[in-house]
Amino acid sequence: MILAIGATDSSGGAGLAQDRRTAERLDCTLRSAVTGITVQGTTGVSAISPAPPDILQKQIETHLTEDHPSAIKIGALCEISQIGLVRDIICNWKAQNPGTEVIADPVFRPTMGIPFLDGRAVEAYTGILSAADIITPNRLELERLSGQAVSNMDEAEYAAKGLAKDYNLSVIITGGHFCGERLEEMVVSPQTVQRFEKDRIHLTKTHGTGCCLSTALAVYIAKGKTLNEAFTLATNFVSRMMSDVAF
Repeated sequence: MILAIGATDSSGGAGLAQDRRTAERLDCTLRSAVTGITVQGTTGVSAISPAPPDILQKQIETHLTEDHPSAIKIGALCEISQIGLVRDIICNWKAQNPGTEVIADPVFRPTMGIPFLDGRAVEAYTGILSAADIITPNRLELERLSGQAVSNMDEAEYAAKGLAKDYNLSVIITGGHFCGERLEEMVVSPQTVQRFEKDRIHLTKTHGTGCCLSTALAVYIAKGKTLNEAFTLATNFVSRMMSDVAF
């Protein structure tokens, strides 16, 4: 069983809806804690209503206490106060339950629409990094977290190495936001870098790919796979699920 902390998506394509769909297809039970309610459609995110702090806290603590998840996935947070709240709860839990892997999928702003977090909140997001074991930023999120320009995979590796060493975590870099017919991907840990390569699949639907990847990664890790094994299985699953055939 895994716990997903994130926002709803009224379009059904991403957020907790995608988390649950992914977990179910991988035969894994998912519990959820709702950080906010969003209004989403063909023009992107048009409104976000953050969950009350006490309700969010009770959701997370209830699932941790009653369900003891094997992995925790942190998706979209909807205001700056949620960053410290989630960080404190997760860090306290990990101190008492070592071995529970935490995967954070930074969600700062959608492709279209209003941002989930403003500039001050993005700067504070490093608090989540201190609670995470693995993060899955896209290219723009990697730039914001590292403070460095990232235009190719070599620059992505350099930026990811800095984050991995500073926060003692692993950084997953996928190639969707980079050019080339061959898709390059990386798992960057404090001491190692593992590169992967495969044919690029040109998807017609990309909304929710980040949610799908991070949740699949959490599922495979919860099932006992190593990080490299979990990443290979997760990225291949995303390609299958997000293709036209999968729907």
